[in-house]
Amino acid sequence: MRYAMKMMLVIVAMGSLVNSASAQLFEQPPLGDAVPVFDSREAKVAWINNAVAEYNAMAAKAPRVNRAGEVSATGEAWQPHEGPAAWTVWNPNARGVLDICRVDVAVLGAESQPAVVDDVSFKLLSDFRIASVTFFFDPLTVTPTFSQTAGFDATLTWSNFPFADEVALGNLLSKLTRFGRGVVVAMFTMQEAIPGLRLGGAFAANQEYCITPVAATAIQFTGFAGLGTVHVPGSPLMEGVTTFDGGSGAWRSSGALHPNATRIASWSTGEILVATRFDLQGRRVDLGFYPPSNDVNASSWDTSTDGVQLMTNALVYAGNCPNVGEAPGCGPALFSQTDPALNSSATSNTPINTSPQQSADDFTLPNGGSVHAVTIWGHYGNVPQAQHFVVNFFDDVGGLPGNLIHTTVAVGVPEYTGLPNTREYRVVLRLPVSFMAAPGVKYWVSPLADTPETGAAEVIWLWVGDELPGSNGVAFRGGSTGPWDFSVGAFAFELCGFCNCGCPGDNDFDGDVDLDDLQLLLFAFGVSCR
Repeated sequence: MRYAMKMMLVIVAMGSLVNSASAQLFEQPPLGDAVPVFDSREAKVAWINNAVAEYNAMAAKAPRVNRAGEVSATGEAWQPHEGPAAWTVWNPNARGVLDICRVDVAVLGAESQPAVVDDVSFKLLSDFRIASVTFFFDPLTVTPTFSQTAGFDATLTWSNFPFADEVALGNLLSKLTRFGRGVVVAMFTMQEAIPGLRLGGAFAANQEYCITPVAATAIQFTGFAGLGTVHVPGSPLMEGVTTFDGGSGAWRSSGALHPNATRIASWSTGEILVATRFDLQGRRVDLGFYPPSNDVNASSWDTSTDGVQLMTNALVYAGNCPNVGEAPGCGPALFSQTDPALNSSATSNTPINTSPQQSADDFTLPNGGSVHAVTIWGHYGNVPQAQHFVVNFFDDVGGLPGNLIHTTVAVGVPEYTGLPNTREYRVVLRLPVSFMAAPGVKYWVSPLADTPETGAAEVIWLWVGDELPGSNGVAFRGGSTGPWDFSVGAFAFELCGFCNCGCPGDNDFDGDVDLDDLQLLLFAFGVSCR
């Protein structure tokens, strides 16, 4: 067979040459307009230090914002700060290596005093999964650039004073999400107590909130409230959370749930406490409370309850840790064929690359479902990098891929698995447009690495697999058209989404039928699927 998988062993063997050629690159990754990829903890630490130094140098040249006389959303007077604009706090108790959950967090909180943001930072570091917290003092100076934040696994943003530039910050967070990075947003960005607290730019224009923001003139809920109904008890966002006391302030938003979001938990008074979305490239979480605790603000949430757990769960989840919520709101995988024996691999790239072979593998969902994400494992024939993938779905014709029935473009951020002697990477591709699979029907999926940007380095992706006896087989072809060839084997991939076989009327698949499901139904009312 011309494209048989065993013949791809030669390409895998060339990996040692690639390793030696790219070793120097990872010693000091450059700060460019792309998502950096690290193959060692030392490389990532060096990148963070470099990003902080670059931002501080940039901020030193910018005039400090003076908000003298202003009062924050929580009623605090502005106090000038003369220290550095950014700093990192490292967690000495962080565990794991690159193949285990270890999240580096960027925090952009609009506060006036370091003690307030340090309250959040040090509480986040009480979780061993949080490796570091880097704070960018946004309201004092300038908004950090994409190249200074793209290497962080997740970003947490909240506002108490107005942002230095809500448009620039909104553009930044939207871009991080498009490139597959996690973004967590908290009060008062979705409920303006004073003007200037909401995010603008692309984030607002694209409606990337989970909790729809409301204007400063809207009613802001205050007064005691705590944890109410947990709508998705099995969600990783609620792991270890049993109590939450919002304090005497308990600032919360009256905003409604975005039609594409899932309500995870509510306040005891009914407003949204935790919500997430599954339709964006990066994981998005909204926390409907103010992050600093009653250690620095007597009216804020009570530290004897699980506010820290809510924040760290959100950041670990948004940071895309392995095995933590394989897709936002999805629950268990719909289909899993993960990590076979890794004895071979095959290229799978678009015709724009010099290795344009396309690879495909089949799957069947007995109960059907909506596929929101495709996770693949593989190698790179050149330097690992984040890139676009074209994800194609075909029907089955005679045991081979037939008609192209669904195609979408997703951005994948490779995560080094750390397996010895493999140079294997895991890439999660979140589909902007979900694929609807009918029950019991055989389909084929074909993820193709692409290089769409002019002047960008070419991507050569090799999908790992093995010749497994009894498997349904895989398919190959030499370009975007022409016949497919069959070969015995199986590729490593996983599909995550919602199974439509559970509870009738449960449109957001959170395990119960409630007003959120009615909202989704009304949002889609009148749409023609023919």
